[in-house]
Amino acid sequence: MIPHQHADQMYYTMVHDLHHKGVRVPEAKDKTSIGSNFGKGGRGSTVELIGYTCKLGSCMERIIYNPARHMDIGFALAQSLWILSTSDTLDRITPYNPRGGKLAEDDGTLWGAYGRRLNHCPSTYYSSKDTGVAFSPNIITQIYNTIGRLKEDHNTRRAGMVIWMPHDTLQSKKDMPCTFALHCMIRTGVLDMTVMMRSQSSVFVFPYDLFFFTFLQEFIARCVGVLPGTYTHFCSSLHYYESELDMVHEILDKPMPKNTDYPEDMPVMPHYTDYDILTKLLIWEEKFRGQLEVQTEFTAVLGWVHDTTEQMDEYWKHVCMTIAIHAIRLKHGNSSILDNCVTTFLPSYYGKLL
Repeated sequence: MIPHQHADQMYYTMVHDLHHKGVRVPEAKDKTSIGSNFGKGGRGSTVELIGYTCKLGSCMERIIYNPARHMDIGFALAQSLWILSTSDTLDRITPYNPRGGKLAEDDGTLWGAYGRRLNHCPSTYYSSKDTGVAFSPNIITQIYNTIGRLKEDHNTRRAGMVIWMPHDTLQSKKDMPCTFALHCMIRTGVLDMTVMMRSQSSVFVFPYDLFFFTFLQEFIARCVGVLPGTYTHFCSSLHYYESELDMVHEILDKPMPKNTDYPEDMPVMPHYTDYDILTKLLIWEEKFRGQLEVQTEFTAVLGWVHDTTEQMDEYWKHVCMTIAIHAIRLKHGNSSILDNCVTTFLPSYYGKLL
């Protein structure tokens, strides 16, 4: 398989193949599934390809610039940090995505949340807010363990992380994980990753799935001390809904981008990245949400963000500033002050995607 050099090419080819080679599948009937609009119907049938695989030559080329599917870099980064935490609660992602509530259970948790499964998974899994059920004392931190295994043996084939768990086969939750597993291998001095999807919504969800998985790939590579490499994405079911057909046409309206059609390269994660840095970032993000909630003037929140990120490494400072501006805009709307912050404090790369 010839890898795509850019995510845009990967995205365009995926949607093109699906549109021209996919098979129509009737609408799902499961009343707990978003595919049936939770039993209300209206999403229509899907166009599907089974067993679809695509490959990205470098996980650093993770941004999709197609104007039909504008990516918000602020949400992409906020979602990545949320997944890298141990959270499965709605309140931690709502400031960055107010629409996430439609997938939450009555107790405010998201059953399929990847972060809890990857970073704080008991051997017998329950929602963090379930009562009357004791967690197993054997907590499995898959990302941390994967980093350790790769450091110990660069030739290992055992650096895998599982998201879909056996108990998921017994559940009927609103938010069932769409990903089966992730697999990392170091070959020729670089870390390659393969992700296996149970179900992949191609048009709307794939751009943010690709961003997170390749962000995680780069994070693991930096922690291990090797360069990030290729990214392979396998979909058991790749699909779009017939109600998304107009968007499909918009995506395919222009020819596939050429290698010269892209802005400057994505900023590179520091080579000395480690789990301690992630812990500090998650603490900062929790405090930021607190400021966003209690401060009535967004300028006060901006001042706090500026003061608390001033001593950070430039890369992580820009990540935090981008997340903050995204959340402030969602809560308070846009303003010339926020626009000025983007042009003054952020590289143009982030500014173009906010």
